[in-house]
Amino acid sequence: MNNSATTTSAAPTRGNWRSDAVFLLPCLAVALLLRLYFFNGPSLFDDVNYWQQAIATGLDGAWPPERTHWHTRIGFILPCAALLKIFGLHVWVPYVFTMLGGLLEIVVTFYIARELVSNRVARLAAWLCVFFPLNILNSSYLFTDLWVGLIGATSLLFWHRALRSDQGWDYARAAFCFGVAWLFRETIVMCGPIYMALWFHAGRWRRPKMLWAVPAGLVVLVAEMLLYQWTAGNWHYRVDAITASKEALIGDYAGSGNFLVRPVVRLFTNHECGLFLIAGLAVAAFQYRRLPTALALWLLVGFAWFSWGTTMPTKWVTLLNEPRYLSVLTIPCMTLLAVWVLGLRSSWWRGVVVGLLIASGFIAAAMDLGRAKLGAYRSFAQSEYNRPGVVLEPVVYFGVRAAQSFSPENVRFACASDWGRNMAVKLMPHLPQARLERCAAARYLVTTVQIEPEKFQQKLKEGWRVVAEFPGDKIFARELLHQVLARVRGRDCYIIPPPDLMVLAPPGAGISGVTP
Repeated sequence: MNNSATTTSAAPTRGNWRSDAVFLLPCLAVALLLRLYFFNGPSLFDDVNYWQQAIATGLDGAWPPERTHWHTRIGFILPCAALLKIFGLHVWVPYVFTMLGGLLEIVVTFYIARELVSNRVARLAAWLCVFFPLNILNSSYLFTDLWVGLIGATSLLFWHRALRSDQGWDYARAAFCFGVAWLFRETIVMCGPIYMALWFHAGRWRRPKMLWAVPAGLVVLVAEMLLYQWTAGNWHYRVDAITASKEALIGDYAGSGNFLVRPVVRLFTNHECGLFLIAGLAVAAFQYRRLPTALALWLLVGFAWFSWGTTMPTKWVTLLNEPRYLSVLTIPCMTLLAVWVLGLRSSWWRGVVVGLLIASGFIAAAMDLGRAKLGAYRSFAQSEYNRPGVVLEPVVYFGVRAAQSFSPENVRFACASDWGRNMAVKLMPHLPQARLERCAAARYLVTTVQIEPEKFQQKLKEGWRVVAEFPGDKIFARELLHQVLARVRGRDCYIIPPPDLMVLAPPGAGISGVTP
């Protein structure tokens, strides 16, 4: 490795805003085009909760938010609600906010890499972030994780800067950013071991100026508490929401598979990170002494804790191994990869490595499950099953409405009021011209096996039968990888096939005159 190429020991270079703009604007233009090309829309998982609360608050002024950990993440909900209030209910509207987060992450990657390493490394790191599939995909999903990772990374930068300079103002900014990230998602506390690792690396435990962090962090948390006290009469409204969800989360997380093996298997079988995270972790582990130590610690400790660390202080419960939770590791990963690539002696090898990374980014983004769902939902809306007497599981109902850009025209089907997620049913009336019907009165029920497999099987036991199916779009790369992994592992794998919409008819119901 050519250490002179990385200039890791050199003082950080400083640019001016004109030269920065000349470099960053093409990066952001390419990034925006890629994210628009791979735009997915609703994934119909946790994002339904964010969607519905943003609709309820933005269109109907519903407040306080529902008392769950999803709905009370007001750092994310309120900007999306404001956009819906301004521009109206269109599929693209809240994604302006997530797209903005994806573009800002590229900018922040550039500035952090330049401060901690060099201008040359910063430029390559920014371009790598442009093609990083986790950023591409989360820019077009309504999830909090991209923004949490971006703000958390900014907090860690200020923390690292404070540990080097021992300036109270930097401690305060680190704590303030931490508080803002808390408003987006409480899992920012999982970054605690990263802060501790950087402190340990910096040495000198006694730091009186660190007390500046206390008021800066509290100002955000106290503001949130006062808001809930003023509007809901309960200053610990958010804490109650998180606590109320604890038991369900323990059940989900505790059943997430083999403690030691699953995170590693997930790393090599998920498509959301391409080759970037695998290569970044390998570089950080095997080139540790020749890399910026703070960034290597950030990446390695962060990955270890998010994979095997506990989410709760009283019981060891790990996170589900979803790659989107690792967004706070994007910036150190891109920077370390840039350092490593620029340290290769051969320009030919540099081109090969960068080409492989970018190719993996394209393949990973094209494999995403969100793109596979659209065909099934649009086909259903255009079929003869779009008529009274047909009710849809709530999340499926939301997905079909979204596939039609929430247009109320010619929507004859209804939402099943006693099937699926109760919170989705509770907030559904805020969706313009939504109709609720009891499942027992349905002539047909539309669902997917993935959303409520137990209820689906129970319906079959009760005599309901599948009378039509609307398959999701097949993506060749996903199908191939799914088959390979299933053969290798001999059981269910982590590449989920696209869901098919299943139309169920109750016992004795006729199906004459209806064709999909």
